[in-house]
Amino acid sequence: MLKRAVKAAITAIATAYLLALRVVARPSPRIVMSTYSFFGHVALEPEQRRLWHIDTGEVDRDIWTFGNRREQPNHYLVKVWGRLLRVPPSWWVSALIRVGEILPRLAPEVVKGSLFSGANRIDRFSVQLPIRNDEKALFARQMLKLGIDVAQPYAVLVVRDPAYFGHLSRPLSDGSVRDRDIEDFVPAVHALVEGGFQVVRLGHRVTKPLSVNRDGVLDYATSGFRSEFLDVHLPLHTTVAVSTLTGPDALCIVGRRPVLYVDVAVYAQPFHETELTWWTPARLCSTDDRQDASIAEAFHVGWGWFEGGAEFSEHQVSVTRSTPEEIGADVNCFVTECRRQSALHPEMPNIRATLAREMGLCGAVMHGEVRSSVPSSFIDRHRSLFAMQ
Repeated sequence: MLKRAVKAAITAIATAYLLALRVVARPSPRIVMSTYSFFGHVALEPEQRRLWHIDTGEVDRDIWTFGNRREQPNHYLVKVWGRLLRVPPSWWVSALIRVGEILPRLAPEVVKGSLFSGANRIDRFSVQLPIRNDEKALFARQMLKLGIDVAQPYAVLVVRDPAYFGHLSRPLSDGSVRDRDIEDFVPAVHALVEGGFQVVRLGHRVTKPLSVNRDGVLDYATSGFRSEFLDVHLPLHTTVAVSTLTGPDALCIVGRRPVLYVDVAVYAQPFHETELTWWTPARLCSTDDRQDASIAEAFHVGWGWFEGGAEFSEHQVSVTRSTPEEIGADVNCFVTECRRQSALHPEMPNIRATLAREMGLCGAVMHGEVRSSVPSSFIDRHRSLFAMQ
């Protein structure tokens, strides 16, 4: 009874508030609904939205909702965004939405946050996430205690583990085509160390530890020293990242750090809008003919737009991935080429044009101009994937 009475009172206050705005001819707030259950979305959606305001010059009347506290994947990240965004309590946002359902004429505008801009803003504007200098200093001190000097080059390894969502009775997403055994990345770790990088393996719930025992390599996921603070700062400030397309790599993009996405089966999902993105496509083929489809063929039959493992299984599409040794070679090539953009494979302009053409208008709306790259080592191994002889 008390709960219903409190809800009714809050609804009445929200109604009065929206009515008052109407009387004084002021615009009601625009509610931005973040995809608040996912770490990467909480990182990148506000960044993209802030860049949209800067780019368009529209007055910012947004209020954000990141759900209630128990639904948030990282409370520290929400707190940091709260320094820049208007983030009222979730119960107040719910009340405003409820008023709009009861009285549509008073309904505030509601929009969804997006990981994509369609206008290449990440490459054109500076970082918006308001991290303070004292937090950067604290991050550096904490990492030194763990044996990593963040003043020197370091790489983060972001390998999606099936254990992350496996503990839930209802997984939040079908990421089976992005799950990977950490052992497949051992050659990549050695390549990074030999290339002058320290390496930090990120993760939350993981199946097994990283079996590399070398100076400058930290299995942060199993270290026992994980914190929400470090979960944000490690990918945000990394020199480079290697990922299977999952949460923390979005913070690398926020921090304007190059990322290599390894064996991507969901072709349209990497952040093709930015030069920070490097990727190697997984090879797709029908289980009937076993012939790898080119990128163009995959989009022509619709596979390029699939988002989860269930879609590939339903359509009997086989997903073939790189060997550990091939991943190591591609990581080495990525590090070399992203340091020197002039060293890109001569076919990269054609590959970007093919990807843009095959994604068409939907791709343009998502990504704008295609600016992602593929390591030369991968292109030369799989020329037919890009319809080259």
